[in-house]
Amino acid sequence: MMQKFSQLIITLQIIGMIVDTQSELPCKIYNYDNADCSSRLLTTFPKDLPLNVTHINLQFNNIEELNKPILRYKKLEKLNLRKNKITFVSKVFINSLASLKYLDLSLNKLNGDCLHISSLTNILHIDISSSGIDEVFFKKRPFKNLRTLNTLIVRNNRLNRIPAGAFQGLEGSLEHLDLSNNDIHILPAEISKLQFLNKLVLSFNPLGRQSNFKLPTTFNNLMNLRYLYLSSCEIHTLSKDSFLPILDYNITLLNLAKNNFRCLNGSLNVANIDILNLTSTDISTTYGLQGVNIRQLSLTNCTRLIKDGVLQMNIMKGLCQSGLESIDLSWNGIKVVETGALSCLKELKSIKFEHNMLSNESIHNNEFSVMKKLQTLSLHNNSFRSLDIGALEPIKDTLNYLNLYENLLSGPIIKNSQIRYQNLIEFKILIRNIDLELILHSLDSIMPNLENLYIHQPTKHNKDKCRPNTALNDLEPTNFGQLELQKRPFAYLKTFELSGYRFRDASEFENFLIFVSQTLNRLKIEDCNLEATFSWHNLPDMKHLKYLSLEENKISIFPEDILKKTSRLSHLDMSSNCLKKISYSVISNLTDIEMIDLSDNEIKNLGSDLFQLPKLHTMILYNNGVKNINADFISGLNGLTYLDVSKNNFQCDCDLYRFRNWLNTDKKVNLPDLAEYECSRNQENECLLLEYNPSRFVCFSRTILICIGLVVGSIFIVSLASFICYRRRYSVRFAWYWVKIKCRPGLHHYQPVLQATNDFDVYIASSPNDFSWIRWTLIPNLEDTDDPIRLCIKERNFPIGGNIMEDIIEFIQASRKTMLILTPDFVLNEWNYFELQRAMIHALEEKQDLIIPVLLKPIEDKDLPRLLREIQLRKGFIEWTEHPLGKELFWKDLIKAIRDNSTVNRYTQSEISKWRKRSVTSMTYSNVI
Repeated sequence: MMQKFSQLIITLQIIGMIVDTQSELPCKIYNYDNADCSSRLLTTFPKDLPLNVTHINLQFNNIEELNKPILRYKKLEKLNLRKNKITFVSKVFINSLASLKYLDLSLNKLNGDCLHISSLTNILHIDISSSGIDEVFFKKRPFKNLRTLNTLIVRNNRLNRIPAGAFQGLEGSLEHLDLSNNDIHILPAEISKLQFLNKLVLSFNPLGRQSNFKLPTTFNNLMNLRYLYLSSCEIHTLSKDSFLPILDYNITLLNLAKNNFRCLNGSLNVANIDILNLTSTDISTTYGLQGVNIRQLSLTNCTRLIKDGVLQMNIMKGLCQSGLESIDLSWNGIKVVETGALSCLKELKSIKFEHNMLSNESIHNNEFSVMKKLQTLSLHNNSFRSLDIGALEPIKDTLNYLNLYENLLSGPIIKNSQIRYQNLIEFKILIRNIDLELILHSLDSIMPNLENLYIHQPTKHNKDKCRPNTALNDLEPTNFGQLELQKRPFAYLKTFELSGYRFRDASEFENFLIFVSQTLNRLKIEDCNLEATFSWHNLPDMKHLKYLSLEENKISIFPEDILKKTSRLSHLDMSSNCLKKISYSVISNLTDIEMIDLSDNEIKNLGSDLFQLPKLHTMILYNNGVKNINADFISGLNGLTYLDVSKNNFQCDCDLYRFRNWLNTDKKVNLPDLAEYECSRNQENECLLLEYNPSRFVCFSRTILICIGLVVGSIFIVSLASFICYRRRYSVRFAWYWVKIKCRPGLHHYQPVLQATNDFDVYIASSPNDFSWIRWTLIPNLEDTDDPIRLCIKERNFPIGGNIMEDIIEFIQASRKTMLILTPDFVLNEWNYFELQRAMIHALEEKQDLIIPVLLKPIEDKDLPRLLREIQLRKGFIEWTEHPLGKELFWKDLIKAIRDNSTVNRYTQSEISKWRKRSVTSMTYSNVI
């Protein structure tokens, strides 16, 4: 008994492993109509999504072919198939996407012959970038029926030209066309037919390699063109007529970055351009822009403009009449701005000198004096030593944003600054030799209306992230509170970020927060060594704080004191610390928390303590060494929609199995990079989480295992019995009726239809679909003659309301012979097969050949039932034909077969027993199909 039970358990384990192996992780459903199936290792299109789904994300899977229709999703509007292994998209698949508006097939392995999209009549957006598309695809004119398409992305493919008629059908709809990163040498004139084109991207094509660059004259039809991208197109020379077809247009953006032309040669001298990008070109003067109306200009890394590190006045004269509002002169090696070089740019609102070599003396004191509208100035990564930059004195009341990151400023010099920036809202600064108290007091007096403050001190990092870092050139910090405050500091400060500073003790940190926390709603303290040994008791109540980041601070214990004072937090970032566990009691008090980032810590286990955080939707536990995730812990986060637990050390055990069960049942939580999650059985054996399929039975107790075995066994037996009964339902019904006849032959509940024996010559067994032939052909030729043959026809002779099974048996018994009208419909009809069975039994009982097979329509050999195949081999079929001579032979043979009264026994007793057994037990309807 125990041996049999053990075998049953082993069998159930094998079944469970098979089921687990074949099961795939389900998609996540958002808002009832948005399905996220990304990174699920899917190889086929999912079939179990909600019927009303409108968005399906299938990116980062292993789907290879789309060759079947998906009629189930009639409301599907957006389909993302990015980064699969798709090589073929069939017409039937595309035809089933009648409502589709957005299709992304990028990063697949398609080509022109394997993509059929002509039936997407409602499509708005198609992305087939990086999919191996070549000109063969365009030669088939695939867009001729896509009258609604407005965005087409074909970048990074194998196009070297655009054939004629490629964009047929898009003339009245296409607004955005991206052909970048191909090998197009000649600008295609076909584009000029797209009269509503608004954005054209041709970057990274060798359009200027062979000759001077020139737009085709047909481009003057593009009246709606506003965005033109021509970066990295190997343009060496521009002429006056290079952009002649579009010079009368109001271009919003013209991108000519990373080309090799040295001058503009008047190519843009009458254009109106909002944004002009000349980054990394070889231009040496701006004269080509004289008189051009430009709002924003990028001259980043145009080193030929700068001679010996000097930004000269004659170089910039071409911009004096441009009405320029924003200019970017970063990465040009500028050491000095020549007096008057910028003085004619009166309309400037923003200027960037990032990554140059400017200092306090590099810019003349009056250089910005004419810029009455200047609000944004970025001097990031230069050589400024103090805030007393003479050139900023004239614009101190207009500046809203000042960036002095990566300069040579130090605390004492800032403290002595004499310039007050009355309206400055945002300030970014990197400082060496920090005396934080004095700096904050100084900035509060220099910038009284400051709202956003970013202070960084450079730090030398240790390889061990849990060892304190060292500040470069750091002074001994002092305690806050030694100076008496005349007013509340930083009355308008909303955002404060401090990184690299070394707090000496808890008292200094407490005083710092008291100083800056009055109105803060965003606070970031990064890499400031807030050690876990600090005990903060006098922290202020930061009731307005919504965002708190304590990233990279060597914290090993949750800072409970801080979190108790920030009860209204919505975002908490504790990443890159040394936390070993989560303090659930503290986090559970954050009732407004929406996002918690605990990535890059040392949390090994997530406890089973549940906390209810109704607003929490994002939790990040990236790179922590977590071994398992308790599913009960996760299910307690009712509002969770995003969970990142990648780069952890999962153990392949029952806890992980339960976590996988939770993944299978949850429909809303998104796990990024899920396909890359791994678990290990030991140090040397690792596998992907989605491929880990342990036996589910090892994770249950013996009692539960026995109960599951009994339940599964019972269900299996009942299901098997039900399946067998269903498949053989007609044989079961017939056998039951046969037993009833044999056991009680004198107590039938019906009366014979006809009293005499052999009241009919022939019983006609046929499909209802063939009654027309019987009515108009068979009856006239057999009954309506001088010597009529009596036919029994179901549609005519069966009593109304009778039991069809009983009628079939009785009328076959009352007929001398049975004629089978064989057609493809006959072999698919269950009652015709029952008639065949009954006719065979009648023949066996009478020991005569009473079956006449008539082949009315050809039947393929593979569709012919076994019993009919044996009849065919034994005696053949009488075949119907439309040939006049063939008809005569047909009626002659048929009448002869009907009138033949031979009683010669053609069957041996063993054959009769064999056929009787097949008729009663084996010849079920399933044999027909």
